Amino acid sequence: MHRPIVFVLGLSLIVRIIAFYVVGDRTFSSDEAHWLKMGADIAEEGLLSEKAGTFRPPLYPLLIAWCYETFDSPIVSLRLIQVVLSTATCWFLFGIAKELYGPTAGVLAGTIFSLYPLCVFFSAVLMAETLLLFCTGLVYWCLHRYCMFPNFMRAISIGICLALGALCKPVMLVWLPGLLAVIYWKCENRSRLMHAFSVLISLFIIILPWTVRNAFVTGHVVPISTNTGINFLVGNEPGSTGYYRDGIDYWAMANEIADYEDDPVIRDTKVIRAVIKDVWREPFGFFRMGVVKVLLLWNPLIEDGSWFQRLVILFTSGPLLLVGILGVWKIRSHPLIWCATLFIVSLTIVHAVFFSHVRFRLPIDLVLIVPAACYLSSGLRGYFRRDNS
Repeated sequence: MHRPIVFVLGLSLIVRIIAFYVVGDRTFSSDEAHWLKMGADIAEEGLLSEKAGTFRPPLYPLLIAWCYETFDSPIVSLRLIQVVLSTATCWFLFGIAKELYGPTAGVLAGTIFSLYPLCVFFSAVLMAETLLLFCTGLVYWCLHRYCMFPNFMRAISIGICLALGALCKPVMLVWLPGLLAVIYWKCENRSRLMHAFSVLISLFIIILPWTVRNAFVTGHVVPISTNTGINFLVGNEPGSTGYYRDGIDYWAMANEIADYEDDPVIRDTKVIRAVIKDVWREPFGFFRMGVVKVLLLWNPLIEDGSWFQRLVILFTSGPLLLVGILGVWKIRSHPLIWCATLFIVSLTIVHAVFFSHVRFRLPIDLVLIVPAACYLSSGLRGYFRRDNS
């Protein structure tokens, strides 16, 4: 193995192990308990557990369930697996940037991800973000390989990886139009339809078993999860500020809107319809709040945490967003980059409709690391050329 990748992976691993010990057993969100409960219910009662329900997408709870069934210390094991997954994500970024702009870009991309505070922090937190970033990096890497040499198997790998990402968080499906656009651009006329179909069919095949499971549990066709309504409510209820407000009982609000409906699918549908009616009555308010949510999503100065933590995020996220956008513009003609740009825009629109939080920007930060590293590496090469002259 070449020395640069050893350095990058070693740095990523060491930093995340330190975070693992610093975070310890502390919890940072009520979501952690909910993820763990769903995983424990699946481990105890099996895939058809009614207690596990359909509220959350299944990939992270399935990983939790596997840890409960396999290890004596499931929580410690889960955290260590997240350390490994985050380090593997670093390898994807290193490989993409290296093949786009050379070894310097690869080392820069890996180093940025290794030291990026938000990614380091969430690698030690019991939430789905680290697994989501791994799936995002995996799709990114498969797309890059496809752009280098389009073929049928690489198209299938894109569909499989995107399906895994969607089973982690369905918002990943916003990447699908951009992926299909790349296939149209890169393929010859005779192969376009076959490759596009292979992406769609592999996506369908991977998600279908969970859809069938949901049908057994609920009696309804639920492709992945039933949390659309409450997420829509959080960002659009009358007192919404654009993000999740601590101290607000959104469950009680949703139950009241849905007339205390027990069926999770019907309840979710009723909440969606009620929020859509409110949006339809005040479209300008919805648009104004959408702008607020976009600003919250892209704001490097977060509202949570101490002043020290906020300054650390400001002085790391801010430069990454700026240099990443400059890098996107510099190499905008590459299919990988304009597909990533479509993903970023689509993800921003989705959170403008629902609600925003700094962790929702992590996939955006991830895909911006590669163009940021390419931009910085070209600047370094120019500096050394001037210095040598």
